[in-house]
Amino acid sequence: MLHVLVSLCLLASAHADKAVLGGYRAQPQLQNDAHVQEIAEFAVQQLAASEATTLELADILSVKTQLVAGTNYQFELELTNGLVYDLTVFESLNGREKQLTATKQLPARSNYSSSSSSSGSSSSKQSQRQIKASSPSSDGYRTVKMPMLDDGTMFAARETAQYLSQTSNSLYPFTVGEITSAAVKQDGQDESTYVVRVRLDQQSLPSATVDAQVSRDNMNSYKVMQITKPRYLSSTGEKKS
Repeated sequence: MLHVLVSLCLLASAHADKAVLGGYRAQPQLQNDAHVQEIAEFAVQQLAASEATTLELADILSVKTQLVAGTNYQFELELTNGLVYDLTVFESLNGREKQLTATKQLPARSNYSSSSSSSGSSSSKQSQRQIKASSPSSDGYRTVKMPMLDDGTMFAARETAQYLSQTSNSLYPFTVGEITSAAVKQDGQDESTYVVRVRLDQQSLPSATVDAQVSRDNMNSYKVMQITKPRYLSSTGEKKS
């Protein structure tokens, strides 16, 4: 009888473990979660340290979780240089310990999709323009030295803030907090393209950084052509790590 009771207890324990532990589950609802964003940033920083280079997160393409003695987060991440990685991070139950446990480079996706045309509905334009902006390469771009910013760079940053304010669901508008990097390319006699990295503030909400490509036409009109997903910062204004 005692042997039967022990067997039943072990069987119940095994089923309980299966309810808690298991395989990875897709969690698309977590892609915009601030804590998951923090873990993804940590993964990219650890990858950069292991490769002795500078890497920055552009977008979380997918996230899966697995409950173990803590949580495994499996990400498919796109970086600002266009590379895509499958990265896995283990986080302890108390959240104090994180470790990058697996890395795998995936086939790169196209950094840019085609820009929106002047016709069509605003919702169509928004879906076409929510794309990834890569860092400027050497093909015609001139780096704008900090803090000596020209008027065009300032207008490009303000256009970026205005664009996100119009397309965001938030009640609070974005404002330019700081331009951390910028480059400009002359496209014609009176036309230019700016690539800016901007910290945007949103009243009492956490600030965010974005990379954007903004065009200026010969009528001195600015238009956001490409933009990354906002990367939110801590309440102190420092990037979460």
